[in-house]
Amino acid sequence: MKNKDFSLYEWLFEVKKFIRKRLEDDPHIFIFVSGWSASGKTSRVANNIQKFFLDNALMISMDNYYRGKDYVESHSITFDEPEAIDIDLLADHLERLKQWETVFIPKYDFKNSAPILNSIEVKPAQIMIVEWLFTLDHRFDSISDLNIFVETSTSGRLVRRMLRDKERTGQSSEEIIEYFVEVVDKMHKKYIEPQKDNADMIIYNEFSALLEVRHLNMPDFMKRNNIPHLD
Repeated sequence: MKNKDFSLYEWLFEVKKFIRKRLEDDPHIFIFVSGWSASGKTSRVANNIQKFFLDNALMISMDNYYRGKDYVESHSITFDEPEAIDIDLLADHLERLKQWETVFIPKYDFKNSAPILNSIEVKPAQIMIVEWLFTLDHRFDSISDLNIFVETSTSGRLVRRMLRDKERTGQSSEEIIEYFVEVVDKMHKKYIEPQKDNADMIIYNEFSALLEVRHLNMPDFMKRNNIPHLD
């Protein structure tokens, strides 16, 4: 691609064009989507690719491969470091899917912070979309056909995590903010930001209350939840 930087309104056209052209020569294609936590890589990018190609596309989330709370604590790491993910197992499953084999992948229980192994049957599809934090890891270079990185501002990512994690993990607002400031942002600058160098396409997806949350009063929401302005 000549220009690797795209807005949220430009990227899908380019991706569709790339996929259609690539499928003229290859039986299937692997697309890897990474980016900052709560950047919209799942909801705004990976899901839209899957919706456009429908039954021809399948999405796998790397968060299914979290090793779990016990592993993280025993190895003195955080959930926002690559070691918290069983990347080798994911790579093995993807290699097998590339050979048109069916695999059984883990399911991650976020409430209990533990993986449930061999839980989900995954059959190979013409278009395989792999998304999460570390998907542009060089261990996937031999598998990936297109690497996408999703960029957004720090404040926007924090608001999205607040809206998402209060329901998903049951954390309080204070716990979400503290973890984001003390762990997420630091780990992402160390591990996520460098992945942009391995991206074929960078998509800019800024948070918009008008588009993402109906009737959300942003100043009031941030004040009530003690969300700091980090930019």
